[in-house]
Amino acid sequence: MIRSLRPFLRSSYRPSARLFASPQFSISPVPVSRTYAASAQEDSHVEDLIKQSFSHVLNDRRASDRTVRKYLFENTGATYGLGKARLGLSFPEHGIHTYDYKWLREGCKCTRCVDPGTKQRNFNAAHIPSDIRPQAVEWDGQTLEILWENDIDGYDDHKTTYTADYLIKPSFRFPIATGPTRKRFLWRRESMNELQHWISFNDYMNDDARFTEAMKSLSVLGVIFVKDIPQSREMVEKIATRMGPLRNTFYGPTWDVRSIPDAKNVAYTAKPLDFHMDLMYMDNPPGFQLLHCLENSCQGGESLFADSFMAVSDMWYKYPDFAEQLQQLHLTYTYDHDNAMYTASWPVFQYHSAQRKSGERILANVNYSPPFQSHTTQTHWTMASRGPSQRRNPIEPLRVFADQLGREENIFKLKLDPGQCVIFENRRVVHSRRQFDNSTGKRWLAGAYVDSDALMSCFRQCARKHPEAWPEGYGPKVVQYIANKKAKLKEIMGSEQKGAGKNVEQIVNSSGE
Repeated sequence: MIRSLRPFLRSSYRPSARLFASPQFSISPVPVSRTYAASAQEDSHVEDLIKQSFSHVLNDRRASDRTVRKYLFENTGATYGLGKARLGLSFPEHGIHTYDYKWLREGCKCTRCVDPGTKQRNFNAAHIPSDIRPQAVEWDGQTLEILWENDIDGYDDHKTTYTADYLIKPSFRFPIATGPTRKRFLWRRESMNELQHWISFNDYMNDDARFTEAMKSLSVLGVIFVKDIPQSREMVEKIATRMGPLRNTFYGPTWDVRSIPDAKNVAYTAKPLDFHMDLMYMDNPPGFQLLHCLENSCQGGESLFADSFMAVSDMWYKYPDFAEQLQQLHLTYTYDHDNAMYTASWPVFQYHSAQRKSGERILANVNYSPPFQSHTTQTHWTMASRGPSQRRNPIEPLRVFADQLGREENIFKLKLDPGQCVIFENRRVVHSRRQFDNSTGKRWLAGAYVDSDALMSCFRQCARKHPEAWPEGYGPKVVQYIANKKAKLKEIMGSEQKGAGKNVEQIVNSSGE
């Protein structure tokens, strides 16, 4: 390797100014020399030449991170490099990555840093010294071991170890497929008719593998159904607590949906109930809702569901200016009665700060509940009117969004029978109910809420215990559905047509548009 460097060193290399952009990564020449072949250390003259040559690149304040790494690893064959504040690693299959020393120290999970029993930290990250750096590094492409210099007081001879998998994707701690940015399959009535997931109460409660499959469907579709439930008011709590603790509200840990006189909530009447999401007037609305049918013998009262994330996708595709407005518009929701007073404001379309690698924004929640909407603040109204929509007021975008939700091809309808329960994601799947006639029978549902945090924990535990039932993508049933629809589309459109290569969800769920 030293022989191959000599012609390069003799060329008196001087970096071109156009290759440099920022001083993000500066490597000190002395530690770097330890990453060379042993022969470099045996020839002090050549070693000095290497150091001098590196000084042009490694200590040039204009040198960009990319340029330094390229020079260091491609021209020396090094597997790692020590900078002033960062460690550079060459991965056999993932190229070159750099890591801040303090970040590597802060994440240490050795038994000295994290108690094996409580799994809580024994150190405060605020106490990591500003001049901490590696004293020695061992890196074989699969495992990194660092012996620290200038570590926290009391951590002499302290080593930190990482695997390559963790360093490449730290989210392996909590798989992306189980978290709030997981992929969802957006559905309409046609796809939900085919993909709806039903599980028996016995399997749900006693079969971990079947329960995991149901949770995977819930994470992807936002709604599942439980059947063959014993006729008991206590069952809704059992179903809910299989996923996580009950969310207690002023309605109680569980509650009943049936017609009562002088109701303080339209849900407790026989009137029709428009599409909505529950408890939007709270700072932390519940993540998931359960409705267990105990009686439903009256005429009417069918339950309706729609995927609001699909409606948002339609809005961006057909009415991007309106979608932009609804991302800006904060609506106010209020519950104001003698027993409780709540109020909160939410953007109609709420996005995660993180993006996918493609640059695609990730929808976090839809916040939409017209029956509980209060007067929008003048500030929010004005802000939403200042956008690409030529100062149109927000009423038109809201009307168009309501129309998208209410389109017949978007609505999945069923009348729950006694012994059946629906579980759905509250801030994704809007629900409504048709009017029913109390004189023809009875309608009684028992309800409960579980927070999103509890469901994320449940998803992660399921994925860890049954990884075969929790693939990274949509899951086998949805993947097969997509493949079947794609095959039909190719027959209709021809495999050479551009349309066959469009976004799969948009085509599969387009219902002939």
